[in-house]
Amino acid sequence: RLLFSNVAAKEEHVRRGQLADVCLDTPLCNGHTTSMDVLWTGTPVVTLPGETLASRVAASQLATLGCPELVARTRQEYQQIAIRLGTDREYLKAMRAEVWRARTESPLFDCKQYAQGMEKLYRIMWNRYVNGEKPDHISAQTID
Repeated sequence: RLLFSNVAAKEEHVRRGQLADVCLDTPLCNGHTTSMDVLWTGTPVVTLPGETLASRVAASQLATLGCPELVARTRQEYQQIAIRLGTDREYLKAMRAEVWRARTESPLFDCKQYAQGMEKLYRIMWNRYVNGEKPDHISAQTID
């Protein structure tokens, strides 16, 4: 069953995410903020990453959350995951519990850790500049 609703204030919008059994992400352009809002409520998101950044956001979110089983590799697998969540009540219950638990145990919603990582990256960039080095690719993996 699909429910359509009017635009709502942010707080109500986030609360609505709890009403859904599952969120089916759109393959060409992922939900981005909407996916984060839905995951925060404990609702599983099913996604199929594509070739563009806009089509891989939810897969990154789910990987960071520790729920890679919600990331499909093919359209058929996307359908299979969605159907299982829609028909297997025990699996749905287990996935909702996993997403709910992971909200506070994974780095996805850890704003302090995120800010500290950004600060480290900024320091690396600044040090490269001060030392006369050219801009280069850096990643969070290079800061530890």
